[in-house]
Amino acid sequence: MAKPTVVLLPVWASGHFTPALEAGKRLVAALGTADFSLTVLLMRPPTPESASQVTAHVAREAAAGEPHGGCEVSFHHLPAVDPPTGCDTVEVFTSRYIHLHAPHVRAAVAALPAPAAALVVEFTSTTMFDVARELGVPAYVYFASSAAMLALMLQLPALHDEVSEEFGEMTEGQQHVHVPGLPPVPASCMPVSVMSKKSPSYADTVYHGARLVEAAGIIVDTVAEARAGALDSSAAEQVREAAAGLERSGQRFLWALRASPPAGESVHALGELLPEGFLERTKAQGLVWRSWAPQREILAHHAVCGFVTHCGWNSVLEAL
Repeated sequence: MAKPTVVLLPVWASGHFTPALEAGKRLVAALGTADFSLTVLLMRPPTPESASQVTAHVAREAAAGEPHGGCEVSFHHLPAVDPPTGCDTVEVFTSRYIHLHAPHVRAAVAALPAPAAALVVEFTSTTMFDVARELGVPAYVYFASSAAMLALMLQLPALHDEVSEEFGEMTEGQQHVHVPGLPPVPASCMPVSVMSKKSPSYADTVYHGARLVEAAGIIVDTVAEARAGALDSSAAEQVREAAAGLERSGQRFLWALRASPPAGESVHALGELLPEGFLERTKAQGLVWRSWAPQREILAHHAVCGFVTHCGWNSVLEAL
């Protein structure tokens, strides 16, 4: 009989996919690679950029040869689904898009040649608890943010009932939100998705927070969060100043520049972000990489002598 497998359902965004996969491999290594394997269920990403990133990551895993700690990893592509319509926010779109995969996840797990030891999902995938329950498989949540954020998400359903004001309105009086286990949280520091109770993202976040208690366990980092948001837009002025500094330094560089495009546009034109003539003047000095880059592999290269980052959550972990 094949050894039991831990089934992982990662979200496609690189800031989720990479750490979730690494966490899955480490989990299986801790359980014992002689007794468990890892099965990764792949949802087809809704955008070409995300799709290419996931494809590239899976290809690198296959080419790496020796898996982490001897962990046996297999990838299973789920059938494509039609993207949901009428979604006002990214959070709502993501949750609904994941939920549409429930029948395919159920079929994939049921058809595995090995018994499923656990189903590991992310915060926006709590509807998969129903699939796990139907199959008699324990469901766990891999929570990619900090323990402080987890405490807030667990408390959010209670805050919804206890706090009548909008969190966005509480910022004017410098009011605080009280979460067990945390110092008083300034209302201005609450996640954008919950600032307004009228926002579809608010109801979506409260829903997932309420369902967390159904998990058999939650896998979470227990260090302070230090991320600015991997998909936040880079201020054009900051980009130009960084470019000027790189050029004047005379040092060779690889610059992964991932600024979010303006509303209604698919990509930024580099010429609009960088000083005029920058790419031509520095073409022999360095390279500006426009999309997501395999940071861990780059940092491990012997040619890298320095690393400048915005201290994003995943950047810090990969650097360590």
